[in-house]
Amino acid sequence: MISNIERKNGQNDVRLHKKLKIKDSARTAVGIAAGAAVGASVYNAFSAAPRPLIRNSLKNLPAQDAFVAAFDKAFEKSGLGKKGIEVLDANPQNSAVFVEKMKNVFPKFLLKLVEKKPELDAALNKSLENMTGTIVKGKNAGYIHRGKFIVFNKEKLSIAGFHELGHALNENFGGLGKILQKSRTPFKLLSVAAFGTALFKPEKQDGAKPKNGLDKIGSFVKDNCGKIAFLGMAPLLAEEALASIKGIRAAKPFLDAKSLKQLKIFNAKAFLTYAGLAFGVGAGVSAASWVRDCIAGPAKNKN
Repeated sequence: MISNIERKNGQNDVRLHKKLKIKDSARTAVGIAAGAAVGASVYNAFSAAPRPLIRNSLKNLPAQDAFVAAFDKAFEKSGLGKKGIEVLDANPQNSAVFVEKMKNVFPKFLLKLVEKKPELDAALNKSLENMTGTIVKGKNAGYIHRGKFIVFNKEKLSIAGFHELGHALNENFGGLGKILQKSRTPFKLLSVAAFGTALFKPEKQDGAKPKNGLDKIGSFVKDNCGKIAFLGMAPLLAEEALASIKGIRAAKPFLDAKSLKQLKIFNAKAFLTYAGLAFGVGAGVSAASWVRDCIAGPAKNKN
C-alpha cells in the first residue's frame, strides 16, 4: 500500500513538474518574442545602412538629357518592343495613366469585384497613387513584368531606366537572367524557413543525437540558419547585379565616357541596397536564433 507521505510526495512532484513546465514555456515564449524583435532590428539596421548613399545620389544627379536620348536608342536596339514591352514616362501629368496601368496588373475578376463597391475602388486607387508616387516624383523606377512595361520619370531619373531595361532583358530573352528571376521568390522560402526554424526549434543539448531524419534536417537548418537565410537571397542579388550589367552594356554605345561612368556609379550604389537587404536577412536570422536560445535555453530531455 502507498502511504500518505508517499502519496503527498507524488502530488508535490506533479505540481513541481507542472510549475517547471509552465516556467519553461514562458521562457520559450519570451525567447521567441525577443529573438524576433532583435532579428528584425538587425535586419532593419543592415537594410537601412546603404540608404544615405542613394539619397545622396538622388540629390546630386547629373543632367538627364544624355540619359533620356541614350535610353530611347538602347530600348529600340534591345528588341524589347517586339516582345510587347512598353516604356511609360511617369510624371505628374500622366500619373492617372500610371495608376490605371497598375490596376490592370491585378486579376480581372478581382477588379470587377472591387469596382462593384465604390469605397473599395477609391481605396485601391488611393493605395496605388501612394505606391506610384515615388516613381512619379523621380525617386524610383521599376519594371512591372505582369504589366509588361518599364516605368520611370524621364525628366528626373532616366539614369535609373537602364537597370530596369536590364530586368526586362533578363525576363524576355531567356538564359541565366530568366532563371535567376524565376528563382527569386522560391528561394526566399529558404529565408522564411530558416527564420521559422531559428525561432521555434530549440538548440540541441551538448551530445544529444537527432531523433530521426526530420530532426536531423531541422538541426542542420538551425545550426546554419543565418547562412541558409542569406542563400535564399542569393538569386535576388545575382539577378539585380546582372540587370545592372545588361543595362550598362545596352547604354554603352549611346553614352559618352563621363555619362557611362556616372551610370556605373549610380548602379553600384543602388546595388548596395540589395546587398544590405540580403546580409540583413542572414544576420537578422542568426541574431534571432542566438537571442532565442540565450533566453529559452536548449531542448529539455523528456522523462
